[in-house]
Amino acid sequence: MTRFLFITLLSFAGLSVVRAEDLAIIVAPGVAIDNLSLSELRAVFLMEKTTVNDVKLTVLMREKGAPERAEALKDIFQMTDGKYEGYFLQAVFTGKISSAPRMIASAAAVKKIVGGTAGMIGYLAASAVDASVKAVKIDGHAPGDADYPLKF
Repeated sequence: MTRFLFITLLSFAGLSVVRAEDLAIIVAPGVAIDNLSLSELRAVFLMEKTTVNDVKLTVLMREKGAPERAEALKDIFQMTDGKYEGYFLQAVFTGKISSAPRMIASAAAVKKIVGGTAGMIGYLAASAVDASVKAVKIDGHAPGDADYPLKF
């Protein structure tokens, strides 16, 4: 009862209760990638590893300011925005990669592109996952599991 009153008071005060949402890593439904370790996911997103299960992957990123991007930078890349930009600028300049991950303006666009193109990998809020994309398990945990590692 006390918790209910506290939440009610917060809502009357114009404050909201922050709840963590899972950041789902997504691929097209027919892609043969069901599980990645967090370190393997990081290597894919850093473009150090471009193929998983014989699937050549292209990484999609959300634009600056998106909360999903902030989570990806924090827990997948383990970088700030500035370090991310520097990393990919240097990687392109030295010829390590040909281009940085493609920037996408909205979660709906990420879902549409990933769902319609085998080989694309991206992320979005787990609540936005539907049958048009497949959520990849991370370290054996699906979005919604208590031990799922990507939350924002």
